[in-house]
Amino acid sequence: MGDATADLRQQFDRVFGAGGRVHVVRAPGRVNLIGEHTDYNEGFVLPMAIEPEIRFVCRAREDGVVRLASTAFAGRVFEFSVNGKIARTTSDDDKWTNYPRGMVAELEAAGIPLGGMDCLIANTLPVGGGLSSSADLLIGTERCMLALR
Repeated sequence: MGDATADLRQQFDRVFGAGGRVHVVRAPGRVNLIGEHTDYNEGFVLPMAIEPEIRFVCRAREDGVVRLASTAFAGRVFEFSVNGKIARTTSDDDKWTNYPRGMVAELEAAGIPLGGMDCLIANTLPVGGGLSSSADLLIGTERCMLALR
């Protein structure tokens, strides 16, 4: 385990407490070498993973509550439950959590039974920089939720 991952696990323990089986998921950023907007216009694309990333440190919960913390918002924990309709948030403070909320709602709509999780999200991608940070939030959330089933 690299130093960065060990540091993230220590941060996770400080936020959520130690114990339990912890998973680490990596979602790399990406660039499109041929151009934007060509993929949905039936053009050729050449996406490529890059080193900046989002890492997710997660652990299962038995109560159906999903608790999210981000190194970008130190000291804040946002939560929602999988035991009911997952509502979109309109608060400016936690709008970013609509990406994980949406992915969890889609997994449930697909009939995949899910439990809760504690998750620390660490981002080295610039938010809104065109490097797929929103896609990484979706994919990382999906991989965490499926790994914890």
